Amino acid sequence: MNRRVLLVLAAVLGATLAFGALTNIGRSLASTLQFTSVPSTISYQGFLNDSGGNPISATVTLDFSIWDASSGGSQVWSETHNNVMVSEGFFSVQLGSQSDPLAASDFSGTPRYLEVTYDGVTFPRQVFSTVPFAFVAAQASQAISATHAMSATYAMNASSAMNATNAMSATNAMTATYALSSGSGSSGGVDWGQVVVVAKSGGDYTSISDAMSAISPTSESRYLVLVMPGVYSGQVTVKEYVHVKGMGVETTYITSDANTGNIHDEEAATLILPANSQVSDLTVRNTAAVQHASALHVDSGNSSTRLNNVRAETTGAGGIRHAGVYLSGSGMMLEHVYGRVAGTAATSGWALYGNGAAFMVRDSAFYAPGTAGWGMGLNGGTRVDIIDTIVDATSGSIGINANGADFVYIDHSIVRGGDATAISAANNSEVFVGASLVDGTVVAATGGAPQTEVTCAQSYKGDYTELNNTATSCN
Repeated sequence: MNRRVLLVLAAVLGATLAFGALTNIGRSLASTLQFTSVPSTISYQGFLNDSGGNPISATVTLDFSIWDASSGGSQVWSETHNNVMVSEGFFSVQLGSQSDPLAASDFSGTPRYLEVTYDGVTFPRQVFSTVPFAFVAAQASQAISATHAMSATYAMNASSAMNATNAMSATNAMTATYALSSGSGSSGGVDWGQVVVVAKSGGDYTSISDAMSAISPTSESRYLVLVMPGVYSGQVTVKEYVHVKGMGVETTYITSDANTGNIHDEEAATLILPANSQVSDLTVRNTAAVQHASALHVDSGNSSTRLNNVRAETTGAGGIRHAGVYLSGSGMMLEHVYGRVAGTAATSGWALYGNGAAFMVRDSAFYAPGTAGWGMGLNGGTRVDIIDTIVDATSGSIGINANGADFVYIDHSIVRGGDATAISAANNSEVFVGASLVDGTVVAATGGAPQTEVTCAQSYKGDYTELNNTATSCN
């Protein structure tokens, strides 16, 4: 059977259990080692498809075992999890929570490998790396030293190894030094004066909204809100000067079924962002099956907002006029963003919708797989830069629709419209396409002052023949 599952483990402590996909799926999942005392458990999340490649929603049985070799060898530990709830492919279990808890001895000696079996299929073993060996108290002085991950005061007392009071307390677990000490990096760009932790248990708060209600960020006292692995239900409004950082797009989820009678309303979104805010390393999802719903909404008048390593998607079947990412404002930066609109019916939906927005997007992907979905709808705005990005509406209507956006620059990107339109420009938009692959027709409306234009340079059609360099249509 062509079952497939992809699973990865990661530690909050700053190290990663580099667990590759158990099949050839080019994504990874992360989870968190939770230490209370030794022995402990490992929080484990995964994504499971059926033989047809469709995400499973069912109650299943999963078998887990740890071995001392990548094949053959001796079994060190095993456990069966019955009645595991799988929702749209995603599941979560606590290894060691059943009849055979994990112990320090399970990770001593030679490298260890995890094996997973589902529905009669045993997936290839994947190696554990450093973090589980921190279970072994004798290695505590090397496992988490004063210079690693957390501050010397709170990190991990070398003499007490995994002291339950100090090791992962809600107030001390992640200090500002660890979180965003200096430089921009992939997690942000400034010093954060305050750090709070949201977790299903053991954090400062159990919900993101509760954390937002409790903090008072300013330009002089910015907050990092660390959101531990889990699914956090309900609409969230982020405050200005706050960075909401998850533990990865496959481990931290914010979900809701928010919707209104107007896609432009922030009340239609799961996550709402103001100016001077950041979101990274998480998935935002809207499951509404009715019209006018979005996953992530950037407020009107917004500036200096950043999205990094974020997945924003609508999944409600039968809904119309949905948006994965809704942008309104200027000066926004999107990097490593995956936007997707799915389940739309006969009326349009957008993986990204820009309403008078001026922004830059790079190293990202936006998909509209439905029959009426648009990859990007750019309704007005002064300038949009699309760099090293895939915009795909192969089965939909339009890849990128520039409707009144002053200037749109598409550089080193792929835009697909399949048999439909790859790029459409109207209402005096000027679109420039450079060194990009355009699969589908290119249309520029005539009339208006100035003339609507699409200009291509060194770009190619879907069959890799060169696009014409003309001022109205690049076909």
